Amino acid sequence: MIPKVGVIPYILHEDKVQLVLIRNRSNTTWIFPKGNPEHNKTAREQALQEAWEEAGIRGTLHKPKIVIKNGQTSYTFYIMRVEEVANEYPENRYRIRKICSTQEAYSLIKRPPYQHALQCIINNNFDKSKKAHHS
Repeated sequence: MIPKVGVIPYILHEDKVQLVLIRNRSNTTWIFPKGNPEHNKTAREQALQEAWEEAGIRGTLHKPKIVIKNGQTSYTFYIMRVEEVANEYPENRYRIRKICSTQEAYSLIKRPPYQHALQCIINNNFDKSKKAHHS
């Protein structure tokens, strides 16, 4: 299996959950920030690094993680509450960032591993659980 690690970043805004998406480097599809694990970092550390480098966001990771297998690739996504959104970040010249509702994200995300991860969030009433948890 080829491992990938990333985040499903969310922002609570006026008691509503919004997700942070980015365009892939070739600017053809919307995805969540993710990358390849590095030997000197834990999966959680790598997920936070990818969030910063690709989307310019910092925050706190929450359990549980979501693991999606797609062909020969295994994607591990951590749910991340976004606490900072920067204008300047390492890949801002190469990426478009979008903050949107879970419903809009569902219509924008086309690649299977990201669709499956988002479906896990929707099936577990992510919107309701995060609103109740933080209200």
